[in-house]
Amino acid sequence: MTSRNQVFMVIIALAAAGCGQGVCSSFTTRDACDARTDCHSVFQDRGACGCAPAGCCTFFSRCADGGKARCSGTIKCAVHEPICEGLYVISYTDVCYEGCVLSSECGP
Repeated sequence: MTSRNQVFMVIIALAAAGCGQGVCSSFTTRDACDARTDCHSVFQDRGACGCAPAGCCTFFSRCADGGKARCSGTIKCAVHEPICEGLYVISYTDVCYEGCVLSSECGP
């Protein structure tokens, strides 16, 4: 069985290999990323962190290219989908999961 940490490492590796090659990958904080209209923040769930509300274990992971996230897509990779709770939903790259994004960041 694949652990949650292994899944996230694969997601991050896939994203680094195929995405984030533009300007957005240089932003390392959510505030800096969200200040850009051509980028969106990607989040990751930490798993069990000792808080109760849905989504409270989710933290900023990286800044991705594109003003809006793709919140639907076709999966061509062999990893488990990320766990996105509360206000967070799954976002996609061209071939795999990108991570979690706030549902308000989903584009057309």
